[in-house]
Amino acid sequence: MHHRTIRNLSFIVIAKNEEFAIQKCLASLKTLHLENCEIILVDSGSQDDTCNLMLAFAKDQDCAQVFRCSGFVNAAVARNVGLRHATKQYLFFIDGDVAVSEQFILRTLEEFEQHPNIAAIRGRLPEIQYAPGYSHVRASQSDRHAIDSRKKMFLWGGVFVARREAATSIGEFDESFATNEDLDYSMRFSRKYSCDAIPIEMGTHHTIDYYDKERMRASLRNSNYLHYGRLLRKHIRWPRTVFSIIRRNPMLHYGPSVYALFLAALLLYAVRCYTPAVILAAVAGSLVLIDIVHAMRAKKAVSSRLFLHFVLPFRILATFLFARQPKRSQSAYEQLR
Repeated sequence: MHHRTIRNLSFIVIAKNEEFAIQKCLASLKTLHLENCEIILVDSGSQDDTCNLMLAFAKDQDCAQVFRCSGFVNAAVARNVGLRHATKQYLFFIDGDVAVSEQFILRTLEEFEQHPNIAAIRGRLPEIQYAPGYSHVRASQSDRHAIDSRKKMFLWGGVFVARREAATSIGEFDESFATNEDLDYSMRFSRKYSCDAIPIEMGTHHTIDYYDKERMRASLRNSNYLHYGRLLRKHIRWPRTVFSIIRRNPMLHYGPSVYALFLAALLLYAVRCYTPAVILAAVAGSLVLIDIVHAMRAKKAVSSRLFLHFVLPFRILATFLFARQPKRSQSAYEQLR
């Protein structure tokens, strides 16, 4: 198979406890024909074999560097380590559970050459969801973000390509966000620069089922979901991006919509508009049933789905209204290779 040469690109790969998926990511990088590129691998204090796999990969790749974070660590800290050490014209931010596509990289670099006004590009991201321990596949989807045509984007996740000059002008990722640091960064980025989504696969995302009970319990223990409240408050002055967050996340709009219908039904009932009240209550009840049926058909945990859609929004609202900037301890990192 003929491989075209990829030039002037820094790959910034972050991972924590991803020994299954990082192998797929590194294997995809190994197939690329690179010239004047660098691969920056950042481990966020993994307890499994992730860091050793990075080091083994770097032994065979002269352009690879490996860093390990310690102390206060999250995805933002790891991304910032990569951002500080990147030196090439373009930056490809990659989560360690994503196997990348050569076609997307080549097309993206062509787009940057042809359109100097575009500062960031992302594409489609097919996804495979696994049972705990990656024992078997539970579900898959062709694209997490429904990019079926070229369009401007104002909000994206942690996998994207950007011009280094633009990325450094935005500043670093906000390390106070344990999660959603990528959303925060994209919102800041898109307010200053033009960013495009193209209908080409960036690679394949390998992850544990989002509705897996243990994954959800871990997210709740770490208060990961509550960062949506802080994110919305931080960007409340920019309604378009706030609306984009709410629209793309069911737990921010599905449950609240149902509660709004029930509340409207109660108000109508209080003023003796009985027929409209009954209709609205029936619609709200139907939406709850539809959510339950959808979870059962998709073989998802019904209790987890109901919790996300109908209980968690109250906690997110409380975070939006009352949460303060979290205190953080010191971060550190070392270069292993």
